[in-house]
Amino acid sequence: ASISCENPFGGPAKVYDDKTCPLDVLLERSQRPTNEAETGNVFEAALARRYCMAAKPEPGKVLRVVQSRSKTYRHPTCEWALATPDRFVFRLPESASKGYTSSDLLKADKDDWRKFMWLLECKLVGPRMMREWDTSLEADEDADRVPSYVYVQVQWQMFVLEQARCDVAALLGGTKFHHFRIDRDQPYIDALVKVGGAFWQEHVLARVPPPPDGSDSYDRLQARLFPELP
Repeated sequence: ASISCENPFGGPAKVYDDKTCPLDVLLERSQRPTNEAETGNVFEAALARRYCMAAKPEPGKVLRVVQSRSKTYRHPTCEWALATPDRFVFRLPESASKGYTSSDLLKADKDDWRKFMWLLECKLVGPRMMREWDTSLEADEDADRVPSYVYVQVQWQMFVLEQARCDVAALLGGTKFHHFRIDRDQPYIDALVKVGGAFWQEHVLARVPPPPDGSDSYDRLQARLFPELP
């Protein structure tokens, strides 16, 4: 989403900075999360529980929402493609669900549970981004639509983790809950991979910063690359 300029929280400069800055700088930044990021992380578990209440499976089935064991996943063949899903959802027979722990469900070699799995992205939407979501919802109340920056994000996650579905649980303005089912869009994913691959080759590997865009991310990148400038 950032490379395609769909992400309102960061553009190509942020991606380039994250991929090329020294490890010690990344570690320092990870220890200083924003207030918004910390709040979102705290509410993810509650949003996941609310999702289970709303997304009722068919009779005889239960939903199990599991937090990922790893923060970051890599595509099995496209090594530069990474994703950080929030949760995994499993739809299991009610009779079998109690006998398996979260670790059991996340093991690919354990009875092939992954065929019952899809992804879940949790969004705590504050005042700044409410308009994006309101516009999407007003277009058609019955449509499973999300803002473009979220659509890009979940399609990328489905590509990296080789999944066919990603649901989105969103709390709008602190009180209004919505959940959406997003299915894999292969032509869209193909276009994202093409854009991402070009950026990886032409900028990250070549160590060529993207053009200036006036963003805070670009200012931070410039300050790291040229600390002697005022």
